[in-house]
Amino acid sequence: MNCRPNTRSMCLTGLLVAAVSLLVVPALVALAASPATTVPPSGPTIPADQVAGRVGDVVLQDTTGHVLREGDGNTVFLVHLPDGATCPGDSANDQWRWNSFLIPVNEDPMQMIYSSTGPEPPWTSGRYPLFENAKQMPMATQFLRRNPAPGSPALIGAIPQTSFIVIAQNQFPGGHYRLGVACTYFNQTTQFWDVQIDLTVAVDGHPESLTWSLPTVTPEQVAASKPSSSKSWVLFVVFGAAVLVLFLLWRHRVAGNLKKKES
Repeated sequence: MNCRPNTRSMCLTGLLVAAVSLLVVPALVALAASPATTVPPSGPTIPADQVAGRVGDVVLQDTTGHVLREGDGNTVFLVHLPDGATCPGDSANDQWRWNSFLIPVNEDPMQMIYSSTGPEPPWTSGRYPLFENAKQMPMATQFLRRNPAPGSPALIGAIPQTSFIVIAQNQFPGGHYRLGVACTYFNQTTQFWDVQIDLTVAVDGHPESLTWSLPTVTPEQVAASKPSSSKSWVLFVVFGAAVLVLFLLWRHRVAGNLKKKES
């Protein structure tokens, strides 16, 4: 681009804007292309101090309390949370519930919303609840122990025995999953406990052909399973580009003023 002397300031500004556009436009395109997250249903706003995210591990145990690391679709097991695990409030006074989930490992449990059939949308894209083994009913929107008065944390009682019988019979896609329990307020997740688990596909719906195991998870795999931080770096690039433009314009103006004084 050729700049005439009397329009040099405007010309340089145009060049700066064009250069910054090369940085900002791709960043904005990446931001627009990032996957959308689940929008929570309308309801009361959850106080920020009650949103805790992941708060601990789930331990799978057999019916005698011994830790399990593998099994098949017929294996009956217990989902054990840390002793004293609570939700911020109870069900009778404060409208809190607990929910179970089995979701693909790359999905964020904090983005899950729930209905009486489990994570929404129900039984699609590998999203399932856990099922009570005795009745084969989903463990969803479960009630918490009642407190004498509102406003106190509520203990999560013993979680019923479960198995993968129902999941095996419903064309469950095998893969790498998160199995866990979440505290929810008006179906919105506020905190959860989970464990990663590998499952195979049941042949013709036979539970004994579905196998599961707890993988040895490396720190790199844990980091890879977290939600993408693409939006953060995009905003950083945009902010940095804006600062660069302002700095160069300021520097150009100062230089121009010094030349005027010298002349």
